[in-house]
Amino acid sequence: MRPLQTVSRQHGVTLVGLLVTVGIVGALVSVALPALRTSVDGVRVRHAATTLHQSLDQARMMAISQGRPVLVSSVDGDWQNGWQVRIDEDNDGLSEPDEMVIETVRLAGRDVRIKPNAGIGERVYYRPDGSARRPGGGLQMGRFGLSAANGEPAFELVLNAAGRTRLATPGRG
Repeated sequence: MRPLQTVSRQHGVTLVGLLVTVGIVGALVSVALPALRTSVDGVRVRHAATTLHQSLDQARMMAISQGRPVLVSSVDGDWQNGWQVRIDEDNDGLSEPDEMVIETVRLAGRDVRIKPNAGIGERVYYRPDGSARRPGGGLQMGRFGLSAANGEPAFELVLNAAGRTRLATPGRG
């Protein structure tokens, strides 16, 4: 009788095959990473733009519905730090500690730039009729430019003389 021969095959990868695979994966990641970062930055900017837009719209509606002036002011003089919505009890257009805070918004990190033009400044003041005016009565209108920390403006939040806001793409109004 003949002895049975067993064929033993080993399955596995060679070192060369493993290095080639790691190299291909590395190349794909290096190509995809900048696109992913751009996408994440875009989501953050859109979130900041819509959150500020909603805060301004809510402040305007509150001023109209309650018949009282409402102030939306930047935190520490910089919109990138966030903003507060409050009832302006003494009608002076200034944020004061004794006035009721309705909402405080803080953005996570410093990944989004929010730059108001001179027409906006550090605060938006809504009168009881919903118009955006300075406490002295002068018109208040302008734009916020919103962008990634190191990018071109992605959105503009436009405040018109009636106090209404809208999101726009820069250069398109």
